[in-house]
Amino acid sequence: MLPGMKALSFRHPWIDAILAGRKTIEVRTWATRYRGPLLLHASAAWGVSERTAAARLLLPPPEPRTSGALVGAAFLSDCRKVNPEDWAEAGLPPLEGRLFAWVISETEQFEPIPMRGQRRLFDVDDALLPTTLTRRWAAAMT
Repeated sequence: MLPGMKALSFRHPWIDAILAGRKTIEVRTWATRYRGPLLLHASAAWGVSERTAAARLLLPPPEPRTSGALVGAAFLSDCRKVNPEDWAEAGLPPLEGRLFAWVISETEQFEPIPMRGQRRLFDVDDALLPTTLTRRWAAAMT
């Protein structure tokens, strides 16, 4: 197993915007010290707020096979308090509260791998991942 291979769940349409390169800041109410490769998990949730956000972002509904699955990878380069200029990159209007900006880059999409998500960072066995992906991120971690 790759040491530190972590995953994070995102709801549609936010995961779609991240994979399209239109969203590079994820806003969360909690911070992490983790930096490095991050597997992107698409939540199975698709409620009213998700449909409203998709319409605002001009994104189509998710493909059913991408819900409840690992769908890509990225690099988490920073996690810090939200700055005023972060809202545009997050695709959100300014919000109040103690919020953190997770800075995401180098996204890549792969064929969905069905898996149950979690509310926090979680570990994924690299045996479940495409070999080319594990080689790429193993090289990035050395």
